Amino acid sequence: MTDQGSPYGAIYEAVERHRAELLRLEHGATADTLKAYGKVWARLRRRVETLAKQHRAAIDAGESPDQAWVADYQRVSELMAQVEGDLRRLHDRVYQRTVSAESRAIEMGERHFQDVLAISGDAYGDPAIMASYNRVPLEAMRDLVGTLRPGTPLRVLLDGLGTVASQQIRDELMAGLAVGEGPRAVARRIRGALGGDMSRALRISRTEMLRAYRTATNERYRANEHLVNGWRWVSSKDSRVCPACLALDGTWHPASEVQQDHPNGRCQAIPSLRGRDNPDDPAPWETGAQWLEKQSPETQQQVLGGAVEAYREGKIVLSDLQGTATSPLWGTVPRRRALSEVIPKSEPSA
Repeated sequence: MTDQGSPYGAIYEAVERHRAELLRLEHGATADTLKAYGKVWARLRRRVETLAKQHRAAIDAGESPDQAWVADYQRVSELMAQVEGDLRRLHDRVYQRTVSAESRAIEMGERHFQDVLAISGDAYGDPAIMASYNRVPLEAMRDLVGTLRPGTPLRVLLDGLGTVASQQIRDELMAGLAVGEGPRAVARRIRGALGGDMSRALRISRTEMLRAYRTATNERYRANEHLVNGWRWVSSKDSRVCPACLALDGTWHPASEVQQDHPNGRCQAIPSLRGRDNPDDPAPWETGAQWLEKQSPETQQQVLGGAVEAYREGKIVLSDLQGTATSPLWGTVPRRRALSEVIPKSEPSA
């Protein structure tokens, strides 16, 4: 909800439209990756079922377990060479799809920033806002945010997923054959290994696309500091929102600070216009904390989980749950603090 008497109401609503467009881009990348994984899984399942049936047939024909195992080991080795090739090709596809989505997100950030500035000029009756806008070359922007180039941490992680998954698949195959499990049981367990690999690939792809958008947008803020003196954090306000992100909703940040969201984060930044938005003033819209207060008990429970009772009893406020986490890959990002960090358990009495 926004203050309809404030020009920021129109800007906030524009950012919500921008978020929806970003999500459509993300869903397209996700669907493409899922489809590619589905094809790999279908081929793998057929091979696994054939291998398990051959093993069972050898045992039924009177071959000793050791003889059957030697033959199976050779077939497993051949199968895994094929699987690793499939996974390498699959991750190359995920990489190319992510780079493409990253590039589109950067271009989207350019359009979205222009949109916000145009709305600002109309809302404040100041056409000079748009007239003095400084563009940032798209090619330079792509170079700035291109963290998926060969040799970078994200590319190394993406490349490594195939090796991890193939080892898990090999382990499940050998274990299943050793105990004589049926082909369907072995296939189901292998699917779990491949599914974990798929989830990680999707998380990397999604996070990188949104990170590129935020980084490129922030660079535009810095290039237009005569218009923008900073930005305000905007979270998704729904039952799936992270409490740490919700607590940040509405907070002001300088243009020199890049918005860092956690993996799979859905937050965005609204530019703080110089001379229009005072950093010391509250956000000109309903903040995350204000939104949460008005929600039903069910929604509060979904957002806060085990901390909901302490929140309702007034023992904590939403901002108490806002913390940070730092990793070499993702940097410093919002983290939900555990209730035990906010309200330490009392020491036992002597």
